[in-house]
Amino acid sequence: MQGRLPALAITLLMPAGLMLAGAPAYAANSKCSAITAMAAATQNSLAGLSLVVARDGTLEVRHRGNESYISRAANCEIDGPGRGFELSCNWMFESEREADGYYRMLKQRLETCLSTQLSSAVYSAGLPDVKILKRDKLTLPGDGDDPDETDLVLSLRSYSRDPVPLT
Repeated sequence: MQGRLPALAITLLMPAGLMLAGAPAYAANSKCSAITAMAAATQNSLAGLSLVVARDGTLEVRHRGNESYISRAANCEIDGPGRGFELSCNWMFESEREADGYYRMLKQRLETCLSTQLSSAVYSAGLPDVKILKRDKLTLPGDGDDPDETDLVLSLRSYSRDPVPLT
């Protein structure tokens, strides 16, 4: 019997409606347009979002056909307006060095597109065989219509997985 294999994953959870003071409604950098469209969360901006399968088989979030900084994902999910409209993407890596480099790059791009800094956050996974290596987030307070806080969360996890038997 083989041992469990380590895996590394980056997860981005981005709810719609994160528009911050100073963040442009439509980014001058077209690769930011998917991120700023999610942040603006207007019916017009959200209507242009799409998931595209790239030639290498990974996923990319696009806005009005523009390439995006949210690319090379192993999987992505967009929940519609009835569920609060949020984007969740995952990236998988075999080496911690590659995962850490991509994490830092993605964090920098999110900060650039949103014109704000994400802050480091402490997190306990509460799941066996899962270790949170890094977690950054941006929390916005709720307003009168929705008193709940809204979080954009970027995390890097290490976990064990069972090897797939060769057939």
